[in-house]
Amino acid sequence: MNKWKGKSKGTVLGYRIFVWCIRNIGIRSSYGVLYFVAAYYTLFQKKSNQYILYYFRERLGYGYRQAKASIFKSYFTFGKVLIDKTAISAGLREKYTYEFDGIENLRNLLAAKKEAC
Repeated sequence: MNKWKGKSKGTVLGYRIFVWCIRNIGIRSSYGVLYFVAAYYTLFQKKSNQYILYYFRERLGYGYRQAKASIFKSYFTFGKVLIDKTAISAGLREKYTYEFDGIENLRNLLAAKKEAC
């Protein structure tokens, strides 16, 4: 099996387009552009799709159509994560809400540590 080389498939131009879209036409519109990008990767990234298809078909037992749809969905979800991360770092943090699971456990541990000292 091939090893991951840590290189991005995206180009600087692609990232600039998304940053421009995020800043000028909004995050939701950037998701609209992402449909085309995810479709491109689904159709033309044969090598990586081969491994993803194997995972969905052989490991998860999906049928061919469900596996193909899942490949698109995984690219789209990954793209959304990248767009959200870029938007937050570009100063649009107020557009997002956060919900922390288990934060009370961390607070209790911190309180217990302070009491022990």
